[in-house]
Amino acid sequence: MHKNLLFLALLFPLIAFSQHSIKGTFMPAENFTWAVLYQVTPTSKVYTAQAKVSEGKFEFKLPENTPKGIYKIVYNVPQEIKNFDVIYNAKEDVELTFSEEKGAVFISSEENLLLKDYMSSMMAIGDEIGRLYGEAKVNKSDVKKHFKKLLETQSQFEKKAKGTLASHFIKASKPYMPSNFEEASIYINNVKRNYFTSVNFSDPVLQGSNFLIDRAIAYVMSLSDYDEKGVLMYHSSIDAIFSNLGETDRGFQKIYLKNIWRNFVENNMPDPANYIADRYLIAIATELQDEALVENLTLYKNLSIGNKAPNFSWEIEKDKKLIPQSLYELDAAENYILAFWSSSCSHCLKEIPELYKTVGNFQNNEYKVIAVGLESESTNWKSETYYYPNFIHVLALGKWENKIGRDYGISSTPTYFVLDKDKKIKFKPESFEELQKYLTTK
Repeated sequence: MHKNLLFLALLFPLIAFSQHSIKGTFMPAENFTWAVLYQVTPTSKVYTAQAKVSEGKFEFKLPENTPKGIYKIVYNVPQEIKNFDVIYNAKEDVELTFSEEKGAVFISSEENLLLKDYMSSMMAIGDEIGRLYGEAKVNKSDVKKHFKKLLETQSQFEKKAKGTLASHFIKASKPYMPSNFEEASIYINNVKRNYFTSVNFSDPVLQGSNFLIDRAIAYVMSLSDYDEKGVLMYHSSIDAIFSNLGETDRGFQKIYLKNIWRNFVENNMPDPANYIADRYLIAIATELQDEALVENLTLYKNLSIGNKAPNFSWEIEKDKKLIPQSLYELDAAENYILAFWSSSCSHCLKEIPELYKTVGNFQNNEYKVIAVGLESESTNWKSETYYYPNFIHVLALGKWENKIGRDYGISSTPTYFVLDKDKKIKFKPESFEELQKYLTTK
């Protein structure tokens, strides 16, 4: 009995000692309140731990059996965007600082520091190559030296990282490195053509990280061509990304392309977002029977700036008769403001009168407001409409389930859209203040 107790007493300190943690500091502290840790796989993420952020500091204590792999720390919503990767090798603690401007800066963790050192070293050499090519008279000998330095540095880090998770990222990041001098235009074309040469899209370590997404975004933004008007052309770059996916798992393709799509959406870039959806993602989501994703992709496209707003109909009473009308048939103004509101919404009851005053300052045909009331019943709505006789009032019963509201993706009231005379979406303000500023500056 005593021997067993002695054995347990010796064992427990060893167990405690083998427990590791991932901890860090968010900056600025006031912008962060919580953090969630997930272990990620190519097609899923598994909840691991949650930590409250106190004065910017957080810590995840990991059980002894926590497997090594790529982990994702989520710090805000949307979770698909507000996160960053951490390599955990099950041998050491990880400590870092994080800000949205600088990203994750690792203080301790051999593998994470190794990867950061690699990225910094290769970027410094790449910047110097760019500087040399930018000189009035390019020194071919210096350019060749730096190409050689790229190769040597890549080789050194691959040797250092052998057998580590970091090695997956170092090998996949290997840039194009010519053995001889190339003219700038030839070099750039070769960089573009070989951008994905070292990337194994079937590697589950890469698939579970942000690496492939970040690399795709960088490719589109940095290496896409421009048309004669100076407009960036994304299509061929996006096509190249998809072609490199090859025969990878369809589920991974869906998640991967959806994350790239979301990045473009968050950065207010509807053209490449809609191209990904139309060309690839809707078909994949349909094949995998992901109806919710198809609906979201279609809704975003339908509500993108420059697209014609979804049509809807209503009836007005005239001479004791109900006369049908529709958005597309309206010819009452140069611009239209769709205001989705509700008579039971306190914010609406503050903002709609202000909107009425603002629009009243314009000429009669400059702006026309179509006020769509998302209501559970019509009693209060009817009495409220009398205060705004110059608005076109549309009753949309069923509240959030009403088809008009669903077609416009309405999840809260008030929500506004500005349309031109052809009913194309011109502006989607995030708030009434944004709408007022838009109207008054125009």
